[in-house]
Amino acid sequence: MLGSVGTVLALALGLYLLWREIRESRRRHAGRVIAWIDTEAGEVHVRNGGDELVTNLMLALFSVPDHYAEHSTSQTGNPWMSSWEWLGPNQERKVAPDPVEWTSDLFRPRCAWSSPT
Repeated sequence: MLGSVGTVLALALGLYLLWREIRESRRRHAGRVIAWIDTEAGEVHVRNGGDELVTNLMLALFSVPDHYAEHSTSQTGNPWMSSWEWLGPNQERKVAPDPVEWTSDLFRPRCAWSSPT
């Protein structure tokens, strides 16, 4: 009886450690994805600087109510959104938000990884 409980606990610990390693690996790869705004071209660029495929990317652009205010942190309105199922290693995509003038009033792009629920 004690042996079976030990086996189950060892299996549960092994599965937990595997799950944690996969999650950390995904976070590291997502951390190599960068985004920037090219205001002259009116485009937002997203680049996978890692060496592995990144999946389920979403780009959300929020406008800044008063971008001339010093330390403005509030977001307003609905974001402009774009998404891709995948972005290959060292691959770049670009999108042109509508309207193009929006790019000067946007928060700087930031890439983040969130675990699936």
